[in-house]
Amino acid sequence: MSICYKITYMKTLGSRLKERRKELGLTQKEIANGVGISSVAVTYWEKDITTPLSGHMNKLCKLLRCTDEWLLYGKGINELIGVSDDIFIVKKVPLISLTQAGNWQKIIKNFKPGEFDEWKNISTDLNPNSFAIRMEGDSMVNSTGGVSIPQGSIVAVDTKIKAKNGDIVVAKINEFKQTTLKKIEFDPPYTYLKPLNSNYKTIPTDKPVTVIGVVKQVIFDL
Repeated sequence: MSICYKITYMKTLGSRLKERRKELGLTQKEIANGVGISSVAVTYWEKDITTPLSGHMNKLCKLLRCTDEWLLYGKGINELIGVSDDIFIVKKVPLISLTQAGNWQKIIKNFKPGEFDEWKNISTDLNPNSFAIRMEGDSMVNSTGGVSIPQGSIVAVDTKIKAKNGDIVVAKINEFKQTTLKKIEFDPPYTYLKPLNSNYKTIPTDKPVTVIGVVKQVIFDL
């Protein structure tokens, strides 16, 4: 099970192909160029007038980032997994709160499709069970330049990366059951969770800290 997969049920190959193509923001021409066929052929596929030849399926599934089993028969999951070498692909992850992030492992164990109200397209490669949060407040707004996370930004968090000094992470101070998004620094026996905004105080602790995930991408409007 992975919450980084969006499960959809459509009756025909054509309907699945069309839905996935639109989901990824691809045109029929882009599919045609990627597979090496005409746009008319893609139209015929989507209308179920013809079906892809076996020689086209591998390229088609690569472009759509799905399994041939799902495209052909509607079985399993249609998986969005980052970027390929030659075409821009997005991945959908659920948008959750910091409170939910603090209980993330428990939540994903009981995950059911459709449980999350909002999903976000992320254009960086993320591991399964990753998520996004919306930044609240200005504690991560860097007033001196450099990396900054403005209020309202969408923050993509990878739950499988091991945090290193200087990473921006979603972390939980176990003693206080407090979940926060901060820059992390390790200086045993202390761990420091630092805001980027100098108007806020660093959180030092010698108590256990659980790193829930490492920030991989920040999306915001100019």
